[in-house]
Amino acid sequence: MSALHLSHQHSVKRETVKTPQQCELNEQDDLLQSFPLPRYFQVHFQHIHERTDDIHQELAELKNYVNRLETKLDTLLMLLVQQPHEY
Repeated sequence: MSALHLSHQHSVKRETVKTPQQCELNEQDDLLQSFPLPRYFQVHFQHIHERTDDIHQELAELKNYVNRLETKLDTLLMLLVQQPHEY
């Protein structure tokens, strides 16, 4: 009968005592789940950095283009000033 008695025993749940380190790890896990993964930010900032380099290069090209246009406009203005006025 003791075999029957053992088969009907309820399993006793043991509560594990968490160490402060385990509690801190659980809090960190909860915190990380609240925010996107760090890899997202790494990829995002890498993209911004690459885009910034492209924009700086484009800005330098535009400045050169504006300088060439200003030179051409100055030349045209000088030519217009030198031309005799026809009235």
